[in-house]
Amino acid sequence: NEIHESHNRLRSLIDTVTKSGNTPFKALAGSMTFEGMYSLSAIIKEMDTKLQLSNNIVLSDEYIPFGIVNIDQPHCTGCSICAQTCPTSAISTRMSDDNSSLDLVFQYEKCIACGICVSSCPEKCVTLRKSLDLAKLRPGNLDEIIFEDDYIYCRNCSKPYAPKSMVAILKSKLQNAGVLNSELTEYCPSCRVIIQQKR
Repeated sequence: NEIHESHNRLRSLIDTVTKSGNTPFKALAGSMTFEGMYSLSAIIKEMDTKLQLSNNIVLSDEYIPFGIVNIDQPHCTGCSICAQTCPTSAISTRMSDDNSSLDLVFQYEKCIACGICVSSCPEKCVTLRKSLDLAKLRPGNLDEIIFEDDYIYCRNCSKPYAPKSMVAILKSKLQNAGVLNSELTEYCPSCRVIIQQKR
């Protein structure tokens, strides 16, 4: 029933757009893709401006090429593989000025709902919901921080080297596996090598 209602709302939106007539397209900032074409989000923004569509239009369907990404923070290590594999940079990393903390930032208008972030996550803590939310495409919509964590500092050289969550999860896995040297996770890779060589 919910899927049927979603399809009806999508058909209604398509009918409204079809009957609206031609509109000269204005080149909005950031509207061009790397192939030299207008991005779908830019076209929808222009359509929204012309038709003054309702603020609460949210359509969810498996064929909608927009997605909303969420991260299960307690299980995320902050490895940033989702950001590294995202083909449109809808997910990106943002470090603090002093490199003491990390944010994973999501930009809805760039997401094409390809699902690569979900399949590439080693901890399986990324979820994607295919959804067109016009409010999220409107001016003033801020980038969303979907993960944030402080960096941990090396016990030897005092340099930041990994998100705290990554170290905590790794340490827990090593301890559960009976690895005695789990305390080495508290050192940066360079210092870890030096310590192991001395043993």
